[in-house]
Amino acid sequence: AVQEPSQTRTWWPRSASAREGTASNFSLRSLAGGSFSVTEAEEALTSSDALCPSLTLRQRIVGWLTCFGLGVLLELTGIGRGIHALVGGEKGAERFAILYSLGNFLALVGTLFLAGPTRQLRRMGREKRWLVSLCFVSSMFLTLLVAFLPGQWHGRTLILLLLVLVQWAALIWYTLSYIPFGQRTALAALRGCWSRCLGE
Repeated sequence: AVQEPSQTRTWWPRSASAREGTASNFSLRSLAGGSFSVTEAEEALTSSDALCPSLTLRQRIVGWLTCFGLGVLLELTGIGRGIHALVGGEKGAERFAILYSLGNFLALVGTLFLAGPTRQLRRMGREKRWLVSLCFVSSMFLTLLVAFLPGQWHGRTLILLLLVLVQWAALIWYTLSYIPFGQRTALAALRGCWSRCLGE
């Protein structure tokens, strides 16, 4: 009996969409569905739209994790300064605002390794995200501007803390836009808390 040649099985399911996929249709949805290959992922992340197209998929992930890790480290380092700012230390408020803003900036830069500048800007500029994205970026640069302004003036600490709070809220709201019904659920929870606080 003639034995038929065995076919090599791979960890990744192959399909027509997986074989014909390009960088333009690669998304996290195809990643979750399992209809992609590592080669397609590399093509998507090494396209002309990507940051440093010569980098491999692994190098891009390392770059993203490095920026994200450094960003979180800066934010954690600034927590102590933030506590000091709450008890009346203006210098503490400045350092906390600078560290927190730089941490957010590094985390944002890290996403460019995975999505690419053009694709990331396109995502941030979508209908449900453009306003919160504008608030996040604007508050980040305004925070750095106020923190680096020379001299001391009344209300500076309060302004810095408010700008940092806007950054935090905008980042949370932006993240929720990627979660199905995330913003709607958060609004319902906030309304519920508000009603309980008012005793309704």
